[in-house]
Amino acid sequence: MAKLAAQRAAGNDRRAEIIAAAAEVWNAQGANGFTVAAVARLVGLHPVSLGHYFRTRDELAAECMLETIARLTALAGDAARRPTARARVAAYVHGYFEIRRRIDEGSEPPLANFGEIRRIDPSPTSRVIAAFRGYLRAMMSLFVTPANRSDRSARVVYARLVIEYTGWAFSWLGLYSPKEYAGVADRMLDIMFGGVAAPGKPWPRQAPPILGRAAQTRISRERFLIAATELINNHGFNGASIDSIAASLNVTKGSFYHHLADKEDLLLACFERTFALNLEALEKAADAPDGWRRLQAAIAALIVYHARGDNGRLLRMQAVAALSGRNREAMLQQYRDLAFRLAVVACAGVADGSVRPVDPFIASQMLLCALNCSFDLNHWMNRAGEVDLMDDLLRPAMMGFPI
Repeated sequence: MAKLAAQRAAGNDRRAEIIAAAAEVWNAQGANGFTVAAVARLVGLHPVSLGHYFRTRDELAAECMLETIARLTALAGDAARRPTARARVAAYVHGYFEIRRRIDEGSEPPLANFGEIRRIDPSPTSRVIAAFRGYLRAMMSLFVTPANRSDRSARVVYARLVIEYTGWAFSWLGLYSPKEYAGVADRMLDIMFGGVAAPGKPWPRQAPPILGRAAQTRISRERFLIAATELINNHGFNGASIDSIAASLNVTKGSFYHHLADKEDLLLACFERTFALNLEALEKAADAPDGWRRLQAAIAALIVYHARGDNGRLLRMQAVAALSGRNREAMLQQYRDLAFRLAVVACAGVADGSVRPVDPFIASQMLLCALNCSFDLNHWMNRAGEVDLMDDLLRPAMMGFPI
């Protein structure tokens, strides 16, 4: 960042330098830790002086997000010039990881993470949400083929998956050197187009394992976590106030503090509950006859649990953006550990011949993204029930995009 800031200062591009610094603070501190003072320190300005460029914290955060969305929309526009859907998607994915390489080598400003994007302005008519919808449409255009031209639902699913796959890479890409990013793109594309199942392996039709306990009628810590997870998923961390959580359970605010210390403690507990459900899915899928069906059963069980919501839902991965630095890194490490467990299952599948010889770690991260995507699809499409999560989401995620 220091090298880039110096280049921009030399070019007298102060506004762009501030937006780049804002993205760095947003990524490092999360939505709750994002302050004008922190950005001002990074660019060597007094907060009052920074106010000449951006009047408020929310205005600065919005411009930071809009700049990232504009860059990714432009990347999708460049990729759209390729002649086939596969070539367009490959151009976008390679272009994305090339941007990441330049960022990590200090020659390009950072991209702001989309976690807690609705924290900036939750209104469906906000500039940020409108820009993101434009980005989504640009991504959907990459997938148009003669076979799916009239199937908007399929293109929304594929576009959302690619946005998730690439956007979530910030959490694990540091395990590679920037020189390896092009290879990471190749291995991700191999999974997008070829899936993880070995040739000839059918899509499993058996019902996945049932997860979780029956919902309790008495007020308990578990019920607070279920209610909080639902509110955080729908309204972001700041939108899920202790008052609103207590009100959803028809209890007093004091009852909340009987079970949990504060909101950060609450968010951490919601994550731990979600990780426990992921481990339960892996354990209950362990009796499947091969690695492919074990992998599919575990992810299918989680998607069904999340979609039904009878006993609660899973916390969206993007909620890590609301945590303070140390806690956020701890949760990201738990996601990496979870991905490693999924990778072990994938490796077992490669060994028994039921899984293609894909990169198991990248495949596991992509499967976590597919699971996370199950929440967002109907939200962005505005028509609940339009997507069959097993056949329309999980099947292309695990068997490859049919383009």
